[in-house]
Amino acid sequence: MCQNRTKIPNTKETIINNAKQIFLEKGYNNTLLLDIAKKCGLTRGGIYHYFKNKEDLFLEVMNKILDENETLFLLLLDKDVSFKELLYDLCLLCIEFGKNCTVETKDSKIFFKHFSELLETKKELSDRTKKMYENILKKLNMKIKEAQLSGEIKNHLDSKELAVQISIIFEGATYSSYYLNLDYEKTVITSFNLFWEFIKA
Repeated sequence: MCQNRTKIPNTKETIINNAKQIFLEKGYNNTLLLDIAKKCGLTRGGIYHYFKNKEDLFLEVMNKILDENETLFLLLLDKDVSFKELLYDLCLLCIEFGKNCTVETKDSKIFFKHFSELLETKKELSDRTKKMYENILKKLNMKIKEAQLSGEIKNHLDSKELAVQISIIFEGATYSSYYLNLDYEKTVITSFNLFWEFIKA
């Protein structure tokens, strides 16, 4: 008889998953540990059994987001498709990420502002973020070189610089669309189309 091998989240995972949702909805400052505890069916003391304080839990949430993002991007970059199709898939992934992480209140600014501040003070989080970007850019650089060898994109362009520019375009689209009140999906796709016209052979 086949056994059910579906992984059942443990209590710590459940707390992190629910905390991620609430932090994104309310922002860091407006989130109470009691909110998270209620969502998990725990007392506030139950949260303290796994995390020292709200910031400790927030760090775990951010590490989870970084792990998820890195896994998604690396899996996408492993696909055997043309570079143009790869860029389009990156667009779709970024659009999906934007939908999941965009909150239509000022509290979303606070959420990312707090993350930025922690990057300056928490070396472990800073190192993890840097490692994520390094891994993604390394794989993207390899894909660009392959596309240059196949004649799909201009071969005189620096592959490492192109990889960085792709990262900047998508990161910039996220923030510019939010602060300038632009349509996020349209901004990402327009940026992709302009970039492709610049690099295609």
